[in-house]
Amino acid sequence: MRPTTRSMASSSLRVGRARRALARLCVVAIVALGANGCGGSTGDTDGGGTSGDAVASSEPEFTGGSDGPVIFARAEDGGLAAAMDGVLELKGECLLLAFEHGTDTGTRTGFAALIFPFGATWDGSRATVSLLDGREMEVGQQIELGGGEIDLTGANPYVTDPAASEQLATCGAMADGLGFVVAPYG
Repeated sequence: MRPTTRSMASSSLRVGRARRALARLCVVAIVALGANGCGGSTGDTDGGGTSGDAVASSEPEFTGGSDGPVIFARAEDGGLAAAMDGVLELKGECLLLAFEHGTDTGTRTGFAALIFPFGATWDGSRATVSLLDGREMEVGQQIELGGGEIDLTGANPYVTDPAASEQLATCGAMADGLGFVVAPYG
């Protein structure tokens, strides 16, 4: 069966987005190497631009950010080593994972606000999140994610961009303070 024009256009859009996200990631690597590997020591060991070097701290690569309801982590944050599964839900401007897990004391149900890896994008026309590794997740889909749970009631080291942090706080409140940092590769 031959792909339709619509599916080819959709595929081209995904490829274009992935290429742009990959290009941004390459720029981040080059900037980080240049800032930390050339021109002497700045005292900045994590590439986060906190010691007066030339890296702009307002860049999404260093602060995290958002694309519609997709909140993404800083480029250097790679996620944690746990797993969680559930249904991807969109509530207002928040992507949440609705989960139900058996525990030693019964069943735990709830929501987790999702923090996707850097480079994740939102396609509102298809209600789909796309990750740099090619994974796509559609709202309403049962998904399994690698990463780790975090408490969103305090300071959040994964997303420091003010607007994205505010959005994450709103989403975290919907999830009773529970967040889940999605690992960059499945």
